Amino acid sequence: MASAAWKQFEKEEHEFFKTVEDSISALITANKDTWWGRSSC
Repeated sequence: MASAAWKQFEKEEHEFFKTVEDSISALITANKDTWWGRSSC
């Protein structure tokens, strides 16, 4: 059985990785025309 501290850690870890995922997705979307092979070079 997980302790209260472990449950809190899991919650915070999940929130952290969700933030990372959202940030990376936003970055890719914002730069999709210049960063991912669609540049004018």
